[in-house]
Amino acid sequence: MPLTVRSLTQYVRTRLGGSRRCVELSDEDILTGIADALATLSRMMPLEGFDAIPNVSSAVTRYVVDKPNLIDVADVEFMDAGMYGSAEEFPFGTFLEKPAGTAVTASLYGTGGAMDAKLAERYLQLSYMQDERKMASMQPTWRGAWEVVTVPPTPRQASRASKRGRKARSETKRVYALYIDVDDGFQKYRVSYRYLYGYSADDNPLLGLPAITLNYEAWIGDYSVACCRILLGDIRSKFGAIPLGDGQPGEIDGKDQILRGERDKEKLELDLFNRQRVNPIVFA
Repeated sequence: MPLTVRSLTQYVRTRLGGSRRCVELSDEDILTGIADALATLSRMMPLEGFDAIPNVSSAVTRYVVDKPNLIDVADVEFMDAGMYGSAEEFPFGTFLEKPAGTAVTASLYGTGGAMDAKLAERYLQLSYMQDERKMASMQPTWRGAWEVVTVPPTPRQASRASKRGRKARSETKRVYALYIDVDDGFQKYRVSYRYLYGYSADDNPLLGLPAITLNYEAWIGDYSVACCRILLGDIRSKFGAIPLGDGQPGEIDGKDQILRGERDKEKLELDLFNRQRVNPIVFA
């Protein structure tokens, strides 16, 4: 049965013990600890997705990658470069494939005869191979960057604000932009890219707790407990003592909870680092 926010919250409460103290965690506090645990899992073991941009040319250099919980674009692959239609416009003067209607004759490269025709054919084949190597070495460069952009209000937002006698304000948000620099000698590329994204602290079957595989369910449960234990210790440390049943002050184990939580986190992070993936991708 997949994880849910409710089942993981109950697991954390059970591991932290019953409410024997008056200073305990609320459901919102536990959800904060779960979100911290998911952020660590996403940073060390991000999910992978693939998508494509059908037409990339020198006319446009900026492409916005809009994916939920996006972390970064890890790799970009360029395929099927489209070239201009004449040898004069193509930077190397020849084509990867022999132009239609172009006859290979010995008079182009020799004095005539069957041997000169074979040499001419071979010469063109070598030219195509050289151009292919040149094109492979001239693949576009790319880079990705997070940017803050200003988003103007929508017509609906502007209409609502106008009815209230107010002016709709623009909003700012972070977007991930992929910059691709294509050489002017090529018309377009078909681009595929591999992106990394993280988990969310909800019950979304594709992005939330249900998306966590069985290999990591126990880990995310224990790490959530460790995060919540530190949070619980921090809350309890704000109180020097609480009255017990006999009216005498009793100490609160805030510092002990923090130390135990930090030790558990360090141990679990090392365990995750040594998992099956040989070279984990870690984002600072």
